[in-house]
Amino acid sequence: MKLFLNAMIKYNVVVYSGLGLFFVLAGQQSFANALGLSIAFLLNLLMSPLIIFGISRFMDEDIKFLSYLIIFSSVAAVISMLMQLFFPVWIEGIELYLPLIAISGVLQYRSELIQPNTRLLDILLENIGTAFGFILFILPLSILSEWLGTGGLHLPALIDSTQVLFAFTILPSDLRLGIFTGPYGSIGSLILVGLVLALIKYGQIVRGKRQ
Repeated sequence: MKLFLNAMIKYNVVVYSGLGLFFVLAGQQSFANALGLSIAFLLNLLMSPLIIFGISRFMDEDIKFLSYLIIFSSVAAVISMLMQLFFPVWIEGIELYLPLIAISGVLQYRSELIQPNTRLLDILLENIGTAFGFILFILPLSILSEWLGTGGLHLPALIDSTQVLFAFTILPSDLRLGIFTGPYGSIGSLILVGLVLALIKYGQIVRGKRQ
């Protein structure tokens, strides 16, 4: 449980390493996109260790890092195809970002360098914590961005974009901010992510001084 909590909160993949930051920026404008990226990120961190654990003993140390990247890239490509098959609406507009989740292989390689004899269960627990840390960061921001940009929240069906699982509006049109939607949505995303990261870093500094 400690591995899970540390990976999710203390060593959050976005805050601590920044590896998931571009996924946050890509999927933050839409709650559906954020869900799609979260599912892809979780699947990659679950499937890749199982493959690596089975063949790592046969890898040469000199090419292990390259092998990890190839495995994670292959798994990411498969996940991308599965997402386009089962979640096409949720990843609409961000398909090009899905193969990039292979970069999470860096985390796997780093973990093995630090603890080369780590059990598969511990690796999976840490990876699940990493994925949930990513989800913990991106989903609230996507909800806030969509709310500020469109005045509400909606979640389309998985395959048919004309069907909606739920939708509601709580912010009048005159209070909505254009920098959180449309072609300017990336501006709002950058500002919001920057503010959140600044607040987190400030909290860490204050807590460090108190200790």
